[in-house]
Amino acid sequence: MGVRVRVKYGSSSSDLVALVSTGYEADVPELLIPVSVAERLGLWPKLPEDTIVETYKTASGLMRVYRARGPARVCS
Repeated sequence: MGVRVRVKYGSSSSDLVALVSTGYEADVPELLIPVSVAERLGLWPKLPEDTIVETYKTASGLMRVYRARGPARVCS
């Protein structure tokens, strides 16, 4: 289901449409965002110091994933 939300990270925020209840499960809450949203939130191209960079194998090839830790908030 698509819903309108505001994502906040630090002093930056961005209004966008997000997918919820997709069936994806994780051990901890995760917020997956495209590069365009990361730029608006100040997370890209200068990554926060504690960002974890990993490479995953997918059906379409290798994919680099950046995990920024910190207090991101999603508001309706």
